[in-house]
Amino acid sequence: MDIRGLIIKCSVVVVFLSLIVLSGIWAWTEPTTNPPAGNIDVPVHSGTSSQFKWGNLYLNYGGSWPYGLVVLGKTMVGGDIEPADTGINLGTATTPWDNIYANTIYFDKGWFNTLDPTYKINDKKYSTYVTDMVGLKAEAVGEGQLQNGKLVIDLANQSEESDLWLFWNIVKHDSIIPFVSPQSDAIIFGYIKDTNFIIESREKDSSAAFSYRLIGERVDNTAVNNICTDQNIKTYVDVDAIKNK
Repeated sequence: MDIRGLIIKCSVVVVFLSLIVLSGIWAWTEPTTNPPAGNIDVPVHSGTSSQFKWGNLYLNYGGSWPYGLVVLGKTMVGGDIEPADTGINLGTATTPWDNIYANTIYFDKGWFNTLDPTYKINDKKYSTYVTDMVGLKAEAVGEGQLQNGKLVIDLANQSEESDLWLFWNIVKHDSIIPFVSPQSDAIIFGYIKDTNFIIESREKDSSAAFSYRLIGERVDNTAVNNICTDQNIKTYVDVDAIKNK
């Protein structure tokens, strides 16, 4: 056999086998380290197939872009959502969440502009505290004492930041309902006239001490009745079920 031809044939076979081996290496190379490090494909791609990640997934970890994850559409979470550190907000003052639906919310302190509103009056903010009351109303309570059988309280000119001053500024004036209770054997009554809350005595004790309660409809109330605007709400007290027990 021609030795030259044999060498050529063997060389062709070696080259052919080398190409097969190299193609296998190029087709699949084991990662040099455990994921996500090493020479592996990116775990999140732009395809339409579902993807599963069993370990932790860190997005923008240590990056400078403010958003670690942007999701357009619905997002389902099977466990708790916890902040990475304290002081993390759910939304911001400039980009708040419009609606949050939950069965139970636990919090240390809440700010509610409907139930527990903060009012801005003359560029200063004032806090109010919710009570269980039918209708969107506010109330103020206090005590006083008659002087010569009468006491006039000018609600519009009370000291700023006092309960009565704030009450006068956050309610519709023609909606105020006064309640007066004597603290002694006296017959007294109260009424609203202009800006004044007037308490008078008809007989006996002309210097009687009394307690009062004022209730008024809040200025931000636009509801015509107490029917809930969202009849599909899932969390409520089922009065029908309780009465039928």
